[in-house]
Amino acid sequence: METGDSPNHPIPTTKQDANTIEFKVEVPAKGDVEVTYTSLYNY
Repeated sequence: METGDSPNHPIPTTKQDANTIEFKVEVPAKGDVEVTYTSLYNY
């Protein structure tokens, strides 16, 4: 699996498969975190 943690990926990510990416963020107790992302599809 690939892992991203670069200027283009400030949040650590793990590529699970061709269609799934895991965003690893810390969420405080009783809190929330907003993750915004852009996906690019090429056919």
